[in-house]
Amino acid sequence: LGDLHAFQSDEFSIRRRVQKPHEVLRSATEINARILGREGQLGVIAPGACADLIACVANPLQDIGVLGGQGEGISLVIKDGRIVKRAA
Repeated sequence: LGDLHAFQSDEFSIRRRVQKPHEVLRSATEINARILGREGQLGVIAPGACADLIACVANPLQDIGVLGGQGEGISLVIKDGRIVKRAA
């Protein structure tokens, strides 16, 4: 994205203007997995699925903006079953 990389996470805030937070999250997870043909592997928390998870400092269903910015609202990132970010 080059110079626009800093604005990548603004998508969620823009989409909340026309979608409810749960619809934005579902689109970013479950629906995108379906588009990629990776249902059951991506976009779900289930045995055998990829272990990519995040924990936020606030509930994104109440404030989807917590997913914006450069990760300030994300306190934990687990990628491939390993912790790659843990806020102090």
